[in-house]
Amino acid sequence: MTKQDIYSIVIRILGLYFFIKFIQHFMELVFMLARYDSFSESSDTLIIYGGGFTMTLLYFVLGYFGTLKAEVITKRISKPDTKTIDLGLGKTEWMEISLVTVGVIAIIFSIPQILSTIVDNVYFHNHQESEFWTLSRKTDTFYGVFKLVTGLFLILNARNFAKKIVLRGEKDDKLDKKN
Repeated sequence: MTKQDIYSIVIRILGLYFFIKFIQHFMELVFMLARYDSFSESSDTLIIYGGGFTMTLLYFVLGYFGTLKAEVITKRISKPDTKTIDLGLGKTEWMEISLVTVGVIAIIFSIPQILSTIVDNVYFHNHQESEFWTLSRKTDTFYGVFKLVTGLFLILNARNFAKKIVLRGEKDDKLDKKN
């Protein structure tokens, strides 16, 4: 593994982080839109939704360039180096470690949200059916469970995703060398 390979891996890990943030912001934007029954055209509402949309788009662009264009970025920030560095792990293993880490973080952040939603629903609200499961409470509960399931899915499939990401990077490397 050369120094450029290490830079490429780090950039891809950052790209994956930004893709996860993109998915998180996208889901928050969708849930925020679903939570409110009607839109008011006040400047505050437009600023909130505009900011959410802008951050979602920014995270997508950063994730795209970080994961799919890592070699181009690596070539721009480092000089070609032919020295090899022995780390004992391949690109796939590093990518798998980073995906498992992201999955664990998603689970860690979802558990308090699920517990707080359950406590809020059970102890602090009237238990009449029409008032208990309002649209906003359903959305909050589903969002926490969605993050938990997504984290578990990412952990269980980290090896497959890592192989596909590394394979895609190798294909991009071959295309870059042809050009």
